[in-house]
Amino acid sequence: MSERTLKHLREVFGREVWALDVDQVAMVLGRTSRGAKQKIRDQMKHGGFPGATKRGGRLVLPVEDFAEILEPTPKAPHAPSIPVVSGQASGRTGRRRAAHGPRLTFMRQAMFWEQVCEAMGWDEEAGLLDRLIQDARMEGERLANEAVRDRLMTLVREATLREPDKPNPI
Repeated sequence: MSERTLKHLREVFGREVWALDVDQVAMVLGRTSRGAKQKIRDQMKHGGFPGATKRGGRLVLPVEDFAEILEPTPKAPHAPSIPVVSGQASGRTGRRRAAHGPRLTFMRQAMFWEQVCEAMGWDEEAGLLDRLIQDARMEGERLANEAVRDRLMTLVREATLREPDKPNPI
């Protein structure tokens, strides 16, 4: 709640006042006709004004609750979580799952959240995500180079083990 709104209500109604009745709430809202007061009374009875209770046969609304209704506390922005890489990054994988699948998913998610962070002005988080994306790219390139190197080494070994008089199948 706004401290300014609460302070203003306390100045108008006195520091010792802890709650406002229907007439006082209507006066603050600028709705002083009989019909408007009846609508406010109905809203207080049926939950339209959170915190309203019946005390001594009268409906009252605590000053702090009314100040919160007039000027709600702003919600803190949600900080995005950093995507987590799941699955195996290298080695033997399942039948339908390649080693690069989890990395690609991570990179797509990280690139999206990097754009969100930049749009919201969170430069530090955007920089962190950018570094994670670059690390994942470098790791992917390293694994791809290793796979190519391993395949070439296998072909060289097979070629050296083959008898010289047999034709090259490649």
